[in-house]
Amino acid sequence: MPVDLSAVPKLPTMAVISVGTTWTEVKLPARAASVTLKGDGGFFVAGEENGYPGSTEQPTDGGPVGTHKLSVAVGDAPLFEVRPHQRGYCSSLFVAGDGASVNITVEME
Repeated sequence: MPVDLSAVPKLPTMAVISVGTTWTEVKLPARAASVTLKGDGGFFVAGEENGYPGSTEQPTDGGPVGTHKLSVAVGDAPLFEVRPHQRGYCSSLFVAGDGASVNITVEME
């Protein structure tokens, strides 16, 4: 089931979400310029238009994790510039635990 953070009233803010080993869609606020993700275990992340043009491996909420993804180790905290209000940037990210469920802190600015 998607995690809808699109209506958060104020930025910067953060949320902690729990995800399993299939993709969970995280809907982002339109005002967010960047998102930092940090997990209590390893996890994967992908954009809403993952892979290459025409790729059939686009992430879907509840779908299996494919080969086109970023692997994030425990303790790492990658920063993504998302700016969904600008053309060409994403309004959602997809996250999944690497072999186990994981709690992910989503920091949005």
